[in-house]
Amino acid sequence: MKKLVCLVLATLVSSACFALGEFNVTDITAWTQAQRAALPNFHWFTFTNPAGVFSFWPTTRSPLGVYTGEIYDTWSGYEQARVYGNGTDATVQPFGVFYWSYWSGDDYHWGSSSWILPDDANDRGTMVGRSIMPGYTNNPQVFAQVHGFVRDGYSGQIKDMTPNADQARVSGVNNRGEFLVTEQGSVPEYYYRTYRVNTDGTHTEFDGVSAWDEALLGPDGTVIGLAYEGVYIQPVATEPTGGGSTYTFLHPINTLDRAVVTGMNGRGWVVGYSYNYATLEYFPTMWERSVSGTWKSYDLNDYHSTSWILDQVKGVADDGTIVATAHPDGTDNWQSNWVMLKPSAAHSKVQGHLDLQDFLGAEVMAYEFEVTAEVWNTSMTVLKDKITVPIDAQGNFQLWTPITGATKVRLKVGHWLSSVVSATLSSSTPATVAPTFLNGDVDEDNAVTIFDYSALSDAFDSTRGAESYRLGADLDGDGYIGIFDYVILSQNFDKAGA
Repeated sequence: MKKLVCLVLATLVSSACFALGEFNVTDITAWTQAQRAALPNFHWFTFTNPAGVFSFWPTTRSPLGVYTGEIYDTWSGYEQARVYGNGTDATVQPFGVFYWSYWSGDDYHWGSSSWILPDDANDRGTMVGRSIMPGYTNNPQVFAQVHGFVRDGYSGQIKDMTPNADQARVSGVNNRGEFLVTEQGSVPEYYYRTYRVNTDGTHTEFDGVSAWDEALLGPDGTVIGLAYEGVYIQPVATEPTGGGSTYTFLHPINTLDRAVVTGMNGRGWVVGYSYNYATLEYFPTMWERSVSGTWKSYDLNDYHSTSWILDQVKGVADDGTIVATAHPDGTDNWQSNWVMLKPSAAHSKVQGHLDLQDFLGAEVMAYEFEVTAEVWNTSMTVLKDKITVPIDAQGNFQLWTPITGATKVRLKVGHWLSSVVSATLSSSTPATVAPTFLNGDVDEDNAVTIFDYSALSDAFDSTRGAESYRLGADLDGDGYIGIFDYVILSQNFDKAGA
């Protein structure tokens, strides 16, 4: 099919399009549950139940396969939230029951409601969402409060993240332990705000951005939310570490009215669809962030050579696999089929084991940390790709990149200094690496300095679950920040990452 010039979403140094190649398209409508379960994980999207789990309506799935979903309590008649996978199987009850009763003319109305909705989970099993709060009203104009919750995957502790809000939602969590929150309240005066809770407990606020609907929190801290642009609400992408009004609109393609985001992977591919509000005709859309931080958009119907007309993109995996709804060309049977898109040119695979020094908490490694890989040329003067992927329970990782040939790969994990390895990348043979990482980078700036001592001191003598506990200061991973963490920091003091 003819390639259209991709749309520029931000000021670019170069106007050249990214090398988005053709996709092979496979109809998976008639695939069995077992066949679909063998597909890669699509964070935020799943159309399969966990194997052997019944009476469970999954809503999201983490990169390593932790499901969230809803179950129905037949005894109480109320919904519950469930998180399942990676050794976790837990349910969370609603925070309470909201009752109402009032007269309307000659009629008396009364009833109750109790529900809780999960919105996301990370690989540790930390689940977030929103729940109705207990209360009573005899005024039909007064509605129940809704608060955002977190169920910690390590301790099982359930926390109301927004105790002062009228309406709130925790819509995202990543493996770094960051949370995405939107809340509104009326004390001491009306407010509406969206913010990311960072790993050190501080908040990064996003002016004019809502994360109530169609919101995602990426593995690197990127927030996908909504903001007004003229009369329309459009998706926006924030910078991984930026705040305020620093964000980029992810515009719909083909001069359409509206865009909806449904998924994101570790390479910065964001997927969804564009449509015209009047006709509701859908166009499959992907937005890609370059290593320099600029964004471009693509109509995926221009990147395959089949008779399928793609409608809505539902998910994207780290290896570039995409799932979408589609219909045969020449028909009006919108979203009648499920299809899988695979890049025609296979991506290079990098895999290996991470030797994280001075760490005792190997059993939680898969659930607390991710690895960010930068792919450079051999002289490390040109950054070619950047990917963030999870680490499994044995400390292994795998990632995919379209880059081939001789490269240097810089890897960074949590509170360890970065390590650089040489790798020859090929789509036919995986590159296997075994980097070693020095510990002690509490503030994750890739150097062990006096600032790391200060951050560790602030969290000293705290145990996991305490307000002052900070994952990045628990250098040995034993759940307690103490003298042994100081020893690790001291032995690597004044060192910097590669």
